[in-house]
Amino acid sequence: MIFSHTLTQYIKELGDPKYEPLTKEEEKELLIQFASGSSYARERLINCHLRFVIYLLRDYKIPPQVDVMDLIQEGNLGLIDGLQRFDPSYECRVFTYARHYILWYIGRALAFYSKTSQFYTIPESFDFDNIKSEESEDITVKTKAYRDIVKSIEKVLTDKELSIIKLYFGLDPPYFKSYTLKEIGLLLHLDSEKVRQIKEQALIKIKKNCSFY
Repeated sequence: MIFSHTLTQYIKELGDPKYEPLTKEEEKELLIQFASGSSYARERLINCHLRFVIYLLRDYKIPPQVDVMDLIQEGNLGLIDGLQRFDPSYECRVFTYARHYILWYIGRALAFYSKTSQFYTIPESFDFDNIKSEESEDITVKTKAYRDIVKSIEKVLTDKELSIIKLYFGLDPPYFKSYTLKEIGLLLHLDSEKVRQIKEQALIKIKKNCSFY
């Protein structure tokens, strides 16, 4: 992976109190303001969730040729997309829903690179305890998030492309199991190279045509 001083500076900047995670009450109030069109509330909701992107990236296998800041940017776009699509009626915290969009954006970006990768750990320059406490999995919320993602991409993909993307990224409930290219090939009666080609073709179409990218 490419490690630059920019990443160090970025993590240092996120240590500023203005990026501290919100309390449940603060988040609820900001969501009310955000629904009324407040740009301040939108910016605050985004800023106070940026640390969550770093947290989710910490244990990823990142290919050596990838700039970590590019993945952070993808994760941030996923955060924004998740926030835009979040519905308070889901009765969960923003991160519980948006984390699936963050992972989806990061996963798509990494899917373009070789499987040859190595573990990379983001330096812990601030406390993640508050983040960990908000990360408990809610299968109902995950199902809703992934359903929303699938609705967004199915408009631009063929049935075969959609099937491969759903299997590769584990978008299907109830188990959300991710399959390797070889496993997908066996399921769909295709060789793994053909699956890889269709997967990459589908990702290009998603990047080009889906408004949330």
